[in-house]
Amino acid sequence: MPDDVRAAPSAAVARLATQLGVEAGALRYYGSREKTRTDHLRLVAKRLGWRAAEDDGRAGWKALREFLVDGVTG
Repeated sequence: MPDDVRAAPSAAVARLATQLGVEAGALRYYGSREKTRTDHLRLVAKRLGWRAAEDDGRAGWKALREFLVDGVTG
């Protein structure tokens, strides 16, 4: 999510609003409280099973590097 939802393309905001079942205008001030965005990012990461590379030490950084390289070349 961009820092300022108002700067996001209107089509993207409209699509997100539709997916969330809210009016696009309701997203105008999303994230104006910084902790809201941080909390939501943590919830999404937990739901998707994501974790910080440094949580796994050297192996985590290696896995991230391989993921990024495979994503670019694969």
